[in-house]
Amino acid sequence: MLVALWMPLVAVTFSFVMDAGNWFEHRRHLQTQADAGALAGGGLFNGCFGSTSTANAAIEAEARKYAGDPGTSQPYNLQIGGVNQGTITVRFNRKTFAAGGPPADDTVEAGACDAKMVDVKLTEANLPWFLGGKVVPAVNARARVQIQQKGSSSDSLPVGVPDNNPVDAAAIFIDESSGNAVLGTQALVKSPATPVSLNGENDYQWVAPTGLSLNISHPNTGIVIALAGKTGILTGGSLTAICNRVLVECYSVTQDATTGNVTGATGLDFIHGYPTAGTGTASAPILRDVTLTNAGCTDGSGPYFLLHSACTVGVKAKVDFGTGAANPTVLPTSAVLKVAGWGCPNSGPNPKGCPMTYNASGPNLGYFTTTATVPLMPSDGLGHAIDLNWGTGSGGSAPNGTFSSTQRSFSADGDTSGPVRYVRVDNELGGFGNSVAFGTHTFSVTIGVTPSLQANESSPTGAPVALKVTSKGSNGQALDCDPSKPNLRDELATGCTPQYKLNTGTACNAASFYVFPQSAPWDCTVTQTGGSVGQVDDGMHCRTQGECFTGSACVNPNHWKDSNGDGKITIPADIALSDPRLMSVFVTPFGAFSGNGTQVVPIVNFASFYVTGWSRNGGGQGDPCPGGGGLPGPDPVPTKTGGWIVGHFIKYVDTIGGGGTGDPCDFNSFGSCVVALTK
Repeated sequence: MLVALWMPLVAVTFSFVMDAGNWFEHRRHLQTQADAGALAGGGLFNGCFGSTSTANAAIEAEARKYAGDPGTSQPYNLQIGGVNQGTITVRFNRKTFAAGGPPADDTVEAGACDAKMVDVKLTEANLPWFLGGKVVPAVNARARVQIQQKGSSSDSLPVGVPDNNPVDAAAIFIDESSGNAVLGTQALVKSPATPVSLNGENDYQWVAPTGLSLNISHPNTGIVIALAGKTGILTGGSLTAICNRVLVECYSVTQDATTGNVTGATGLDFIHGYPTAGTGTASAPILRDVTLTNAGCTDGSGPYFLLHSACTVGVKAKVDFGTGAANPTVLPTSAVLKVAGWGCPNSGPNPKGCPMTYNASGPNLGYFTTTATVPLMPSDGLGHAIDLNWGTGSGGSAPNGTFSSTQRSFSADGDTSGPVRYVRVDNELGGFGNSVAFGTHTFSVTIGVTPSLQANESSPTGAPVALKVTSKGSNGQALDCDPSKPNLRDELATGCTPQYKLNTGTACNAASFYVFPQSAPWDCTVTQTGGSVGQVDDGMHCRTQGECFTGSACVNPNHWKDSNGDGKITIPADIALSDPRLMSVFVTPFGAFSGNGTQVVPIVNFASFYVTGWSRNGGGQGDPCPGGGGLPGPDPVPTKTGGWIVGHFIKYVDTIGGGGTGDPCDFNSFGSCVVALTK
């Protein structure tokens, strides 16, 4: 009787246990389906940088397929139970479940690219009990991934990309005839606040709010342009003291990599000073005014500062040869003046060079000017001194000589002039102030600084960006980001092992802090000192081609090409997610690689960079992939010294590495994004 009485209760209890377990198992598997669907759909977010409509459709289809939506073709992760299951409904980016569940949530009801999320809600309605009936109205599960700005990273390239956003600028006038002594410093301010057209580019203009009065007493005055990531640090002290300060970059100077001392300075502009006193002779002429003119150059700052060089300049000079030459109405038939070097003839009797004609009348009265043959200014990132060869009389014993460094034309490049793309100096008369008589003059300098080079590129013809990893004799942008690896080559080859995160304004620790064991992600890193030029080539071969020392085999060619014909380059339509040329780099503050010796710099962003070439040791292209078969060859490297990596910043959503900041991914901003499972 007791058994008979208890058997129904045992049966009910047994049924409840079985059905409760079945309910929990269905719910657990439903959550697996939701997670799989959200993560699978989130893996296709890079398609949003191509066709948004196509990407939205692909992301939703992938999410539904991996979520086991019975309405899709060949779905994965189907619910367990076979016939013993309820009705499965998958909702994509909807605020509510199909049945039951909590009230409407914050899901953005739009396509994945517009919503910047994949929210998957699964409902199994009317799950049957084993003993009959459908007493469970609904089992619900959800998962959400969002794309956020990337806030942490590992395995990044050991390269810091300075954020080109200086907050202060100055023109430093130096006496090159007296050990580069600082004659004066002129503060510059950004005006207007938006870019203007300078030398054919839209650059930020920095101007002198007031003129600077200087006494020019020697022939050669250089103008060094200094940019800073902090205000109030561009005045006081020697050129070495100013340029050796942290967060200060000087253009163009040469600094000793060990001591930081300025060992040479050409500046980016030049002032020729000349005497008005004295009388020249046939054997000892006196150089007076010397100016340059644009012969084949088009830059507004030319011919003294050339952004678009490899062009010809004219020379105009006044020389006092004594009697006859001092009288502009009498042609000094025995006096000859020519421009030396820079493609000018170097044969025949002295003086050699590009011929100049004396003007006995007209607007150039009393001056020698170049004629048909003029000097060519090469694109080499250097200042080109203009020497003038002179001679009087005829025959081998006739007096002749050279006026050295009478003027200078500077050809810009990313190494020696950095982000400075325009330089002009004016005097009190309102014209170019590059040639003045000895005495006191008032000068005003204007410069143009390119907007941040840190911009995402999608054009197949976009100009490549050059990263100065390292160079002989000075620090580059290399980081010593991994204390477990002995050199730059290994860090380039395999990336930085430690976990890094964005710095939100905290002070960096001393360099000795950044060693293993690592207790938490670091938000600062240490700069790499020394000129490891050859290691750049070795490391990039290893990382991109699988060869850890310089080789010639091309394993992974350059895929910076619009392969699907949509007019832009995106991932994965044109570049595979697995392409080893796609890598993460650190973004650091402006001037982070200034100063002398090891520095500790904060990390302000992470960016994705696609490598399209690099330097080999000794100069030239190190990328072994020549192009062909419909693929492009490597982009040219900017100098002959090695130590450069070139490529393009590209917007990229990382699906496997790093964490998000919590801020939604901004498709138009610089920096990488990451897929984050948020629900």
